[in-house]
Amino acid sequence: ENIALALELQGQTPEHQVISDFLARVGMQQFQNRKINELSGGQKQRVAIVRALIKNPEIILADEPTGNLDSQTSQQVLSILKQLSQDRLVVVVSHDQESAYQFADRVIEFKDG
Repeated sequence: ENIALALELQGQTPEHQVISDFLARVGMQQFQNRKINELSGGQKQRVAIVRALIKNPEIILADEPTGNLDSQTSQQVLSILKQLSQDRLVVVVSHDQESAYQFADRVIEFKDG
């Protein structure tokens, strides 16, 4: 329902098979019928990625997508975003310099303002 709402708000009819396919891409298909409050932080983050992807954007802007996640889940989320960057522009804002250099094709640093 959480993912379908993103489409419904745009006046589109959600196709359940498409939602299932996107959930499978981020390793969340088995959680399809769970309520959002039953998910962990990393699972919620992956659902947020699906909500963005379901609209088929050309650009994904992710502001601190791993900010509240443990290191293992952070790596999973960044791997998903890296994979997505193969067919669309993905811009990630992060304070985690190490992960930025590990996953990014290009890093732009802002210092002192």
